Order: sequence, then C-alpha cells, then structure tokens
Amino acid sequence: MTLAKYELIDAEKAHHPIVKMCAWLGVSRSGYYEWRERPASATAQHRAVPAGLVAEIFAGAHETYGYRRVHDTRHTCASLLAALDVHPRVAMRILRRSQISMTMDVYTQIPSPETRKALDRLNASLDTEEGDR
Repeated sequence: MTLAKYELIDAEKAHHPIVKMCAWLGVSRSGYYEWRERPASATAQHRAVPAGLVAEIFAGAHETYGYRRVHDTRHTCASLLAALDVHPRVAMRILRRSQISMTMDVYTQIPSPETRKALDRLNASLDTEEGDR
C-alpha cells in the first residue's frame, strides 16, 4: 500500500508540497525519497515494455477506443508476452484478466517453431537494414 502512496505523491508533487502530502498519507519523507531513487524492479521493467506497446498501438489507431481494437490489442500483446517468455501470471495482470486460463487460451497465440524461426530471420534482416541507413 505504501508504494501506491509514494506513486500518488510523485504524481501530485507539482501541485502540493511533498512534506504535506507525506504527512497527509502517513509516510516518511525519507521513505519517499528513498523509493524515488530506487531502480525499477524486474517486474516493473517487464510491465513497461507492454505498456509502451499498448500506448503505441493506441496512438497508431488514431487514439480511438473500442471493443474490437482493445480485443485485438490484447491478442497482440498476449502473443508478444508469450514470445518473450513472460510468466503467464504477469501477462494476466498486464492484460487485466482475472484467470490465467482466459489469458493463455483465449488471447495468446504461440507461434510454431517454424514460425518462430521465420520471425527471427525477419528480425535479423530488419536489424541489418536499420544498420545500413
């Protein structure tokens, strides 16, 4: 719960003094500053990749929202998470699903080994083209 309080303080620091917010929320200033300097956890780093991907897809869809786009984005994100070997429970939380079976069975499409090899070759080819520019 303290983590959420620190995040709130960090988000509102431009509007309210940090000292007062720490007092209001019952946390120490030293704890807040220590939290702020701490490197991101491995879980936070894993979550940052899909969050950026979702934001990119949303921007690419002209910032329109809707069931079908959200559903398609979940399929894409779940499949990418599976391809990156992200633990199913972490993927479940990122995708805001309450059951692992829903996440893995409905949203995730794991590529076959042949497809995986083809994607790796495509990725290598694209990396080579990027380097040529």
